[in-house]
Amino acid sequence: MSVDWIIAPKVRCDLRGWSGPNFSGYETLTRIFAAGGRQKDDIDGLSFGSCWVVAPFGTRVVFSCAPEADPEWLSSPWRAVVIRKGASFMTQTGLPGVRIPDLNWLDKPNAQRTDPDFQEGFPQAKTPDDGTGWTFGRGYNLRNRIHSIRIDKVKV
Repeated sequence: MSVDWIIAPKVRCDLRGWSGPNFSGYETLTRIFAAGGRQKDDIDGLSFGSCWVVAPFGTRVVFSCAPEADPEWLSSPWRAVVIRKGASFMTQTGLPGVRIPDLNWLDKPNAQRTDPDFQEGFPQAKTPDDGTGWTFGRGYNLRNRIHSIRIDKVKV
């Protein structure tokens, strides 16, 4: 099942996803360009367990278990990731990004793997605009249940 994309104008983002946790399984790469458009692989939301988000500071990506057309999507589980200074890593090409080794759990933004001995949930928020920090959301159990991905810019 392909995910629904809701992309704000003039946003640039690379989203590398894997079907399993800890960057394992089938890999996809989707590129969002500021001039508009999306290139490369489509993402199967029912096989989406971990990812890297590489984008300019201030880019927010929201992974949601609800489809785009659902007006009540905020009541379904979702997780937001914001690329922020001090809460990201730099790629070999010098671009900021974050790693999410498991969509269900909070790890450091530069984590190579999730650590089952120290797993904890990410902070909860009512809406993406209410959240603070580099990641937050509503509910849990997102792995392999993603129906839509929203990408926009926020002030950081």
